[in-house]
Amino acid sequence: MSDDPLAPLAVGDPAVTGRPRPGPITALLVTDDPRPAEAVLAARSDPARPHYYLSQYGILYRLVADERVAPGQPDDALVVWLERPVGGAYSPAQEQGLARVQAALRGHYGLDEPGLGGAAGGAPEPEPPSADLLDLLIEAAPPAAALGDGRVSEALWSFLYGEMWRVRGGALNLGQAFALHAAHAGLGAPVGANQQLTHNGQRYNYQALARDLIYNLDARYREVQSLSALLPADGSPPAMGTAARALLDASYAAARNPATPQAPAFQANKRFHLEALRARLGPPLGRDGYSADRAYIAQVFAGDTLYAPASSQAEARFLSRTPTTDPAYRAVWAEVYRRIGATYNPEATLHRVAMQDRLGMPLTGPYSAVFEGTRYNIQVFAYDTVFAGPDGVPRRFSRLEPPEAVRGWRPADPADGRRRWVLQPPRPGDPAWPPKPAFGFIPTAGGVRDQLFGRLEWRRVAYGRREVLITNGWAARNIVHVAIPQLAAIPGGGGGRARFHRLAADQLRRLWQAWEDYGLLRLVLRYDGDFVARTISADPRAPGYNVLSNHAYGVAFDINARWNGYGVQAALVGQEGSVRELVELAHLHGFYWGGHWPRAIEDGMHFEWAREA
Repeated sequence: MSDDPLAPLAVGDPAVTGRPRPGPITALLVTDDPRPAEAVLAARSDPARPHYYLSQYGILYRLVADERVAPGQPDDALVVWLERPVGGAYSPAQEQGLARVQAALRGHYGLDEPGLGGAAGGAPEPEPPSADLLDLLIEAAPPAAALGDGRVSEALWSFLYGEMWRVRGGALNLGQAFALHAAHAGLGAPVGANQQLTHNGQRYNYQALARDLIYNLDARYREVQSLSALLPADGSPPAMGTAARALLDASYAAARNPATPQAPAFQANKRFHLEALRARLGPPLGRDGYSADRAYIAQVFAGDTLYAPASSQAEARFLSRTPTTDPAYRAVWAEVYRRIGATYNPEATLHRVAMQDRLGMPLTGPYSAVFEGTRYNIQVFAYDTVFAGPDGVPRRFSRLEPPEAVRGWRPADPADGRRRWVLQPPRPGDPAWPPKPAFGFIPTAGGVRDQLFGRLEWRRVAYGRREVLITNGWAARNIVHVAIPQLAAIPGGGGGRARFHRLAADQLRRLWQAWEDYGLLRLVLRYDGDFVARTISADPRAPGYNVLSNHAYGVAFDINARWNGYGVQAALVGQEGSVRELVELAHLHGFYWGGHWPRAIEDGMHFEWAREA
């Protein structure tokens, strides 16, 4: 199509896949494919392929050009496959994407409205699809039955899950929240046992798994949370001193890496570590080391192995992206298997299934185990376990239907336990709401701030300017970068980091968490700054000319400045930019609101630390 409105991502070489179309396009055929997207897109030798593939995430791929007949498909049809696990539903992104695809293709080729179709041939019938999604059954859809129909006994499921769990996680206990959550969320195999750490006085229970590290706090076991939710979206390392960094270190330490306990487990100066974090490869399965021929240095992570030629160790190559003809491919794979005490065999059936479906790195070699008198061949990979019963057909553990305890698992919302206060209902249009707190703000006179925050020495940058230069190294000793994940999606939020005084940093984190827990972040339209070395006034005639702002001490921040200017009435509840609904929680966390100052200096954008809380 010229002027292609779909802009799909090309997979392989669509312009030469299939064969030239002998006649016009007269039909649009859409059907389900129960396999995961990565398996379909990685396979290049399927007897059938579609023109377009739409994943559960709503991403559209082009596998065959429109002007060519897709392998195994009718001569006159355009073919679309939808990723849909057996018994699963279409995602909202998929529904929207399919509506866009259908409208574009029908409009371009003048196709009539289609009829209702069904499931892909060879797969178990899913729940009836909706007529507005499926057009027509494609009889030549790819086979998927080789990986099983998902129906096994609860006892066999538990046995296989126990095999996956015991490699690095110890004995399986399905009564524990971590084991239930990992199975329900498909987080793969444990990389280490259930452990604890204490950070900033808070006890974390955690378990590192192949796809994520999960944790809870103290004895709130059902409040399972994930490390991935704390990591910066751009793939950069979390800041030192944050809970995210402590948990990331813990995930690396699960593999006893590095050898020196004084050094952080995650090392930002190591290329392998940085690339693994950016690519979300999960925890390492061991330290880096040389291949048997010492031609390569490699480190195995849950999702892939990173390696570099010994002569060029600044590189970081992905084993999964290395051509099989590259000498490094076999050498590095042999090293991966050597580290788990097994022999690399690229023709082994279970290994080939894992590579086709991208199940991560192996945690074991193939082995056999007997359950209820039946022998199973098993191999545990980081993301899944592949097994074969007496019929010899390889199956994936994740495709099996889990017990009701796993299907029905839902973690408790951590915010529920943090909503400790009943807040006042907001009063729209009332300039006297919310009321002032029982405490006052910190006075700027009498040296009180120097006593609380350390003596700050300064000189003005220039006459008539607010900016000052701190001359005694106070900022280096007291101002820290504070990870505030809630800021990451807010304009001006600096990617989720604030600069604040170290003594008030934890209260700042708790305040923003509380605003999120109470569903109030929608009111924060812009973040307008925190630590700034300046005085209150730039006018030499004004009383505040030689008075430092609390921003200079790193104990104040501004939000929604556009709607809450200095010396004017702050936006009222119900008006755009109002922050009044945020004030009560600010008081509870020890912050004073500038909107409570007298009208001449009212500063509705401004919040400043006033007491410990």
